[in-house]
Amino acid sequence: MNGAKPWQFVVLALGAAALVFVVIFSFSSDGRDVKLTQTVMVADVQAGTVFAADVSKMGIQIPMTNPYTNTATLYPAYRDGENWKIEGEYIQVVRALPDAQTTGMADKRAGLLKPFTETPKPLAS
Repeated sequence: MNGAKPWQFVVLALGAAALVFVVIFSFSSDGRDVKLTQTVMVADVQAGTVFAADVSKMGIQIPMTNPYTNTATLYPAYRDGENWKIEGEYIQVVRALPDAQTTGMADKRAGLLKPFTETPKPLAS
């Protein structure tokens, strides 16, 4: 190894040490897997109803189609205390919809749905 500088040996040694660390760490993991969600809450911005969509078999396309009305008005939602709200990244989309398509919204600007106290209905994907 003519011409090799001492700092180059240090870099090689650190790389080898990192490789050993990664191999040991990967084999010593406890085997826990990441659990993906199987249910996504979606709200119909036109009717104001909330559904529990089963996404265990396949992904979802937003907006989802409401099987009862056959309209693409279902957006991801979450419960905030007593109220249901549209997920933040979809509020801009809902705001852009015509008022006739968002009659289930109490406040389009905040993504707030009209009061919904029932248990969310199951919705198979």
